[in-house]
Amino acid sequence: MKNFNEKQYYSIGETAEICGVSVQTLRYYSKMGLVSPAYISDSSGYRYYLPEQFQLIDRVKYLQRFGFSLEEIQAVYKNGGTGYLKDCLERQKLIIREKRDTYDTLLREISSYCDSFHPISTDYPDIPMRQYFEERYVLLESGKKGETTNQIYRRLLRMKNLPEYRTLPCQFQFVFPIDFEDFCRIDYSPTGCGMLLSTKPEVNHKNVLTLPAGEYLCTQSKLRRGIWDPSLVREIFRNRPAPRLAIAEEIETSISDFDDSIFIVQFYLGD
Repeated sequence: MKNFNEKQYYSIGETAEICGVSVQTLRYYSKMGLVSPAYISDSSGYRYYLPEQFQLIDRVKYLQRFGFSLEEIQAVYKNGGTGYLKDCLERQKLIIREKRDTYDTLLREISSYCDSFHPISTDYPDIPMRQYFEERYVLLESGKKGETTNQIYRRLLRMKNLPEYRTLPCQFQFVFPIDFEDFCRIDYSPTGCGMLLSTKPEVNHKNVLTLPAGEYLCTQSKLRRGIWDPSLVREIFRNRPAPRLAIAEEIETSISDFDDSIFIVQFYLGD
């Protein structure tokens, strides 16, 4: 080691201030052998650093920004070659891309979930409106006549957690296939319970229902309360075939009490 010359060295406090880290951080770097002081006084135990070590400390912070752990940075310093560092950076790029894709998916799902609580107009709830929907996908558990939604939901929940369905991008948005004639009789008897998927599944699943893109006739109802007027819907379909697909999409108004949920009942009109 060079003879100690105070003008060539910086104390640990000065080094910490210049490099924008804490004294405790520098002590930890030294303890793990990442960046050690260039000189330690035998008499006082004071630690000193050379100016050329500043870039080593600053590079630690820089690499940490990219998600490298201190152990990974230690391996880079131990190797010492830029080729090894470049390989590490390339691997980190792949990791970050995967995380970005995951976060992009989560952002889309969060946005969709937020949109599911959109304000509902209650001024004219029974007046049907035409609305176009893109193709949608539903993980669906079929029900039997007389079953409650809770009974069907329990089977849906079990199915959702089976290995073959566990990775499906299920959203906390529920849809219930209903019978058109039941709706016209003010009878809420869902024929199944499903959860909307945020994206099309990569492989086909027998329990995934595709809701076709196209025009739907939509009306609002409080199905669980039996509160709706089907007369306008019935009149619209009086001289045309009954819709081959009818679903009720639940708009939650409470996270624990679903009796007052508003449903957007959708009757498929075609593309």
